[in-house]
Amino acid sequence: MRDLSEFDLYLSEEGQQFLARWSIKLVGLYHGSMAPKGANEKHFVDVFNKGEEPQGKSEIFWFNIIAINQLIEKCASLEAAIENELAVKKGLVGRINNLEREITMRVHPLEEEVKKLKNTLQGCWAKIDKYEKELGVENPASGSKPGDTCPICKGTGGMGNCSRCDGKGYL
Repeated sequence: MRDLSEFDLYLSEEGQQFLARWSIKLVGLYHGSMAPKGANEKHFVDVFNKGEEPQGKSEIFWFNIIAINQLIEKCASLEAAIENELAVKKGLVGRINNLEREITMRVHPLEEEVKKLKNTLQGCWAKIDKYEKELGVENPASGSKPGDTCPICKGTGGMGNCSRCDGKGYL
């Protein structure tokens, strides 16, 4: 039976790195050319590449080794693709996190400003109510009952910001 180390010759650099990374060792690995050395080895590879059926134990053995090498190559390329996708995903997650922080930094002051404006608006409505009462001006909402449509926002609720109604368009 052959020493499995000779089949390492058919692996690419990527395949070699894959084996090293996962601590897979073929007995007595050594470096050499990527092509089969002996005439019978070339014959086995040619038969395999032509898609012919293996004849005898030697060819079956070689076919299995060639198939294993191809699987190692495929695993190595898939692993590289997965690592690349993970790096891209990690980069995108980082960008999303940075954008979320930037949005929060920009929106938070605006939310505070909206709160201040709502408070100011309610204060203005209170002053208007006070002056209308002092001047004897009829309040447009007087005579209204709870559940009636707000005369100020005309039932729209002012996007939840009408200070005269419940924010939904009703008194």
